[in-house]
Amino acid sequence: MLRQNNLIQGSYSTFERERKNSKTKKLVLKTLIFTIICGDALFLTGAIAYHLYDKWVIANQPIYPTEIPAISPTEIPWLKTKEECEHTGRVWQGGECLDSEHSHLF
Repeated sequence: MLRQNNLIQGSYSTFERERKNSKTKKLVLKTLIFTIICGDALFLTGAIAYHLYDKWVIANQPIYPTEIPAISPTEIPWLKTKEECEHTGRVWQGGECLDSEHSHLF
């Protein structure tokens, strides 16, 4: 009788072991799938955040240069005399009235 109990117990133990292995395999598979889904979600969140940050940086860049180039003096052709030129606050130089405040590209 003792021998029969051991056989029955042994086969029950084998069955129980196989059932636990099956549960372990399912748990490992579920954990792997969950990890992959979380990794994908994290990657997508990072990609979206990077894209939005990049768009924000581009949108907030100034459209004008930050450094103003040196302005060369501009000749004012309608002021013909030294008195007229100096009266308007400009500089008479070389027979021309020069304005250093405004650009000739204007």
